[in-house]
Amino acid sequence: MKRCSIALAAACALVLTGCATVLGGGTSQKVRLRPSDGRQHSVSVEEPGHAPYDTDVPREVIVRRSAKDIRIVVKDSPDGEIGQTTVRSKMNPWFLGNIAGNIPLSFLSSSVDLATGAAWKYDENATVNVTKESVEVSKKIREEEKAQRRKELEKADSQGEDL
Repeated sequence: MKRCSIALAAACALVLTGCATVLGGGTSQKVRLRPSDGRQHSVSVEEPGHAPYDTDVPREVIVRRSAKDIRIVVKDSPDGEIGQTTVRSKMNPWFLGNIAGNIPLSFLSSSVDLATGAAWKYDENATVNVTKESVEVSKKIREEEKAQRRKELEKADSQGEDL
């Protein structure tokens, strides 16, 4: 009975684990974000399936792996600079090794990698492209955003709503 339990546990371990999940770094990874101009900037990190979050670059962030790309958008810059970068998702080599090295069970174990996101990875280093924008254009955009927000607040106030 004890041997049967051990054999069953070993079989489950083989069938229910994915190579990329176990050996390829798991379901998340670190990505170093560096601005192209070397200065500090406030950015928004937009991961697929998750709410965007703000951080400053340069910085190392931990992201969840996915088949979809990550977008980094420069939010605020002292000189009115703007920019964005897409960190591309690509196939994790461990996932391919899982299929090649475990052909009889690869359907099940590769399904684990695909479901957890471990089948994918991002470059470990990403440069956030920052470009100069005229201060006047930047101010105009900010003024338009403020005017739009004022209109929304006035409309909500006239309707008795809270924003």
